[in-house]
Parts: sequence; structure tokens; C-alpha cells
Amino acid sequence: MVNKRTFAEAFSKAIRDFLGKNEKIVQKLRNTLKNIEGIEVSTASVGISWKKSLPDLVEILEAMDKWARENKKRLVLAVDEAQELRKLQQVDFIYLLSYIYDHLRNVVVCLTGSEVGVIYDFLNLDDPSSPLYGRAIFEICVKRLEKDRAVEFLSEGFKQVGSKVSKDEIEKTIEKMDGLVGWLTYYGWHSCNDAMPLERIVDSASKLALKEFNDFLENSRSPKRYRGVLEALVLRPLAWSDIKKYLEIKEGIEINDSNFSSILENLARFGFIEKRGELYSIADPVLGFAFSEK
Repeated sequence: MVNKRTFAEAFSKAIRDFLGKNEKIVQKLRNTLKNIEGIEVSTASVGISWKKSLPDLVEILEAMDKWARENKKRLVLAVDEAQELRKLQQVDFIYLLSYIYDHLRNVVVCLTGSEVGVIYDFLNLDDPSSPLYGRAIFEICVKRLEKDRAVEFLSEGFKQVGSKVSKDEIEKTIEKMDGLVGWLTYYGWHSCNDAMPLERIVDSASKLALKEFNDFLENSRSPKRYRGVLEALVLRPLAWSDIKKYLEIKEGIEINDSNFSSILENLARFGFIEKRGELYSIADPVLGFAFSEK
């Protein structure tokens, strides 16, 4: 859940971690932050007040930009799952990003997320009325790896950490998790650090994928219909008309074509389904596994 408190805690932890890792060179920055209202700085930690109002983020970033300029550094403000920022109404992140772009030459912003379509909508880059309109961005799309590249990815990863995993195990992993880099990394981490077998890792991953989908359903107006689409696609990819027919039989009513198309478009925008040719399928095999188990 994203709210003022969780954001303030995450932001202060990021600053605290940065200061902790760069203790020898950031004392001036620590002293500068002390003078900002809403920031509490001790020799051991940094805290951000959240009970009343958030401190001025622009003022914080300006201080950090000034420090970076004076010390010939560049700071990276990295936000994972950036689409969640749209839920935080207390902060206008679109304005904040445009201000950083225009005025803070030593701060670089890196946004990542699993729901690419939602991030595009959130940033609103193509709208002339948006503060970010016309800003140059550098985009990296991490696409699904082909089987040979996925094998190489996992093999090299295990080699780097000194872990031996059979080629048969790697191929079974790719069969279940496809070439999605996020899940392959998830498997590699748990395999090396927790010694978890593949079946348990897939089960754990499927619960995470299902939770993300259920979180999406909580904010939707037609949760049963969205769920019904994925249920229809569990066994095999289907055409638009076949999915619609499945839902109409399930609900016992005729569904408006436009409304149904919106359902599919939203699911694709959030990355839950994808269209190849004329057929739709569940984009994430791990989420598909979760539905097949149900």
C-alpha cells in the first residue's frame, strides 16, 4: 500500500543507506539536510517527518544536487515499480520529475516497473499539457529471453556466484518461468541463498504473481470479469470472440463489445495478458500456473 507514511519511510531509508555507504564523503550533505524542515539527522540515521506534512522534496533534492555538483558526482534517484507512485496523491511526481529534468543537472532519475503501460499513462509523455511533454528519455525494455539466451543468463549467473546447477534443472526452470528475466532472477536468488527446490520456488513466485493480480482487482470495477478472462486463457491462447463467448456463458448475459474490449485492453496495459497475432494469452507463465492450480 502506497501512502504518505510508507513513502516517507522508503525515501528516508534510501537517503540513510546512501549516507551509510558513503560516510567519508557525505558529511557536508548530512549537515545540509539538518537545516531542512521535516528532516531529522543524527550520527546514526536520517529520518523524515510524516505525521503532519512531507518535507519539501524539491529542497532535499536541490541540496543533494548541490552536493553532487561540488563533489563532481552524479546521484541516481531510482524508483522501482514506479507505477505505484500514481496512488500517492500527496506528491505531484510529474511536476517533481520535470523540475529535476529542468534544474538539477547532477541528479538522474531511473524509473522501473513491471506494468509498463501503466507507467506510460502515469508519465503522460505524449500529452502537450503534461509537464513532461517533449522531455527526452532513454528507454530500456527488458524483453522475454529466447531459450538459448535464458540458459546463458542462468548459467552465467550461477557461475558468477560459484554455484553448480545442472543444465536439466535450468531447462526445467525456463520451461516453467519462460524467459522472463525477473522470474529467472527470482529463481536464481532463492536457489543459491535458500537452497529451495524448483517446485517450491515456482509455488512461491505464483503466490506473488497472484497477489499482484488480486491487488489490481481490488481497484477495478469488474473484478469477476477480469478474473474470468484469465480463467478462459489458462489452457490455451484464445481469440477475442472465444474469450467473450466464455464470459457470456459464465455470466449468463450478453456483454457489450466495447466494454469487453476495454477489459482486454486494461489487462494488456497492466501486463497480465498479451496479444500475438489474433490470439490472446496470459503474459506471465507463473501467473498462469497460479490460475491452473486454482
